Amino acid sequence: MVLLKFPKVINLVEFKNFKNKERVPFIVYADLESVLNPMENKNIYQQHVPAAVDSYLKCSYDDTISFYRSYKGSDYMQWFTDEMKKLAEDLETLFWCPLHIDISAEQEYDFQKSTYCHICEQPFEHDDKKVRDHFHLLPYNNCRGPFHKGCNINYQDSHVVPVVFHNLSGYDAHFVIIDIATRLPCRVDLLPITKDKYISFTKHIKDSPIQFRFIDSFRFMNSGLSTLAPYLENFPNLRSQFAKLSEDHYKWFRSSTLLYPT
Repeated sequence: MVLLKFPKVINLVEFKNFKNKERVPFIVYADLESVLNPMENKNIYQQHVPAAVDSYLKCSYDDTISFYRSYKGSDYMQWFTDEMKKLAEDLETLFWCPLHIDISAEQEYDFQKSTYCHICEQPFEHDDKKVRDHFHLLPYNNCRGPFHKGCNINYQDSHVVPVVFHNLSGYDAHFVIIDIATRLPCRVDLLPITKDKYISFTKHIKDSPIQFRFIDSFRFMNSGLSTLAPYLENFPNLRSQFAKLSEDHYKWFRSSTLLYPT
């Protein structure tokens, strides 16, 4: 008689992608604007012709680095692609020059008193070595907390820069992907729905760790911009970039106005 012994079934899902706990350092919000050109066809009497693009780089740790850019003209995609290339070069320089740890007295006190790893959130055992983790892009007071020595191996700053379009899948991707794929060397990874429609796509930059991941915010917020905009309180990012605008200007902002003030 043979006794079969099966392992115990443990219904647990364990989170291990600890690097995803941190905000990405940089994110780009972008939008295309089109004009409606009349056509002689009785059934299709108007044609959408993109004429402008605007983008906003948001830095999560230092808002003075954030900036807004816009361009109007028939070569709008060439301009946008050049902007992405320049941004990749600037970010690569930033990531390849990590800053040393700068720990304040308060952070040092918290480090000495801490009994848990801030990455895996598990306690330190008696023989564990407690190490200081710091954010490599911030020059001052950049200690994030203590961690197990082994926890820091894959806990790195993300080199993926999300590029967010609202309704990318349904509209903007048709104009964006060809230029992004051909004007910038290196491959594009697609996450398709169909042959012509994509959930997202990632553009790799040649000889660089930087990747641009184009995603559709409409898939996370299934409403138009005119519905979503009123949820914003006082448009803080907009005001930081257009400080000279009077309060009367903000009363006119709506989703039909060039360019979108989101």
